[in-house]
Amino acid sequence: FVIKDRDDVDWAESMVSKYKLDQTNPIIFSPVFSVLKYEILAEWVKESHWQPLWHPDYISTTISGRTLLIVGLGRIGANIAKRAKGFEMKVIGVRKNPKINCKHVENIYGPNEFHYALGKADFIILALPLTKDTEKLMNKESFNKMKRGAILINVARGGLVDLNDLYEALEKGTLAKFGTDCSWNYQNK
Repeated sequence: FVIKDRDDVDWAESMVSKYKLDQTNPIIFSPVFSVLKYEILAEWVKESHWQPLWHPDYISTTISGRTLLIVGLGRIGANIAKRAKGFEMKVIGVRKNPKINCKHVENIYGPNEFHYALGKADFIILALPLTKDTEKLMNKESFNKMKRGAILINVARGGLVDLNDLYEALEKGTLAKFGTDCSWNYQNK
């Protein structure tokens, strides 16, 4: 699901609420989430939130030779790096301790170099935990440090991204696209 405007943000939030998605381990419940994704996709199409593949907003891009920044180089981030190298991408990363090597990452930066690394990347993938230090990591300041037209993908937690600042970055064209498979509203049980 790619968020392009405020209507998409509102729609995504309504789907999270409707299907009561929570913090349950997606690996264990991946078949359930697969079904839910198809149900959500069906609802998306039914509500006319779709565009045919030939729509001009879906112009493809070559990823070979492009720079991918992975923020969070734990197990998930390292596996993303391995796969990106297979597509001949230049992979850079940000991690809490930049002295720890990651096999498929060319340059590793520390948290204090996060904004510098953002400016080098064509694609950014968030794969880090949500903590008090990382909450709203992607905010107006971060979006303004990115390459214009970069693509942000969040595979971690919704709270890493400030929704209002995300919307503004998409509206202004600072950010070309945003993709996510996570939620901002988790149900506490």
